[in-house]
Amino acid sequence: MKYETQIELEDILETTFQDMKLTSSESHALRQVVDDFKTDHQSLAFLRNTAFAIARKHIKASPIQVLDWLQRVDKIIDNATRNTNTRTHQRQPIACFSPGTTCLQLITESLQHARISIDICVFTITDNRITEQLIDIHNEGIPIRIISDDDKSTDDGSDIQRLKRAGIPTRMDLTSNHMHHKFAIIDDKTLLTGSYNWTRGALHNHENILRFHDAAMIKEYSKTFNQLWREFNPNRH
Repeated sequence: MKYETQIELEDILETTFQDMKLTSSESHALRQVVDDFKTDHQSLAFLRNTAFAIARKHIKASPIQVLDWLQRVDKIIDNATRNTNTRTHQRQPIACFSPGTTCLQLITESLQHARISIDICVFTITDNRITEQLIDIHNEGIPIRIISDDDKSTDDGSDIQRLKRAGIPTRMDLTSNHMHHKFAIIDDKTLLTGSYNWTRGALHNHENILRFHDAAMIKEYSKTFNQLWREFNPNRH
């Protein structure tokens, strides 16, 4: 690793530490830097060691804020490392089935590796584990859009309004019919689709979910998502 690169990485970390907060824009920028070095284990090790050195230097003054910053930085680095180790595995088509947690695990694992964008078009979301993960991803600066069914959004346990309050752009169908799709597009490269609703109850049902990376198929799903996004724009009605 070149000395100039070390200086650049150190400057980036120092910048994010200035107010002892890792803002959404800073998280997104740091993710991009880490992604550039995700196959360079020496650079990632240097980045992690530098983060810990900064934390040790300032921890006595503001221990809670420093530890929170360090935890967020370490999570970004750790996710990049995990993403590198599972890259080949993730490119393989996968089918999961419930009852059981394998469908949920496939969803959360796929969301975890988002780096550019997430478009979600699902009938309903009531699983707090998915909801909290989406809010964390949103807070890290990765754009998310959600389309869901208007009737289901007011059901007890629905997380749609919570996601909307968190600042995630959300649209409902606003018609007498149901928006019954269940798919998500991650980074325009990964597609999740199947019968599985993003709910706790779905864990007990006989459901399925598929993950694959066919570019032509993803293009069709993306086209449908964008059509619905325009159609469900509340300003049009």
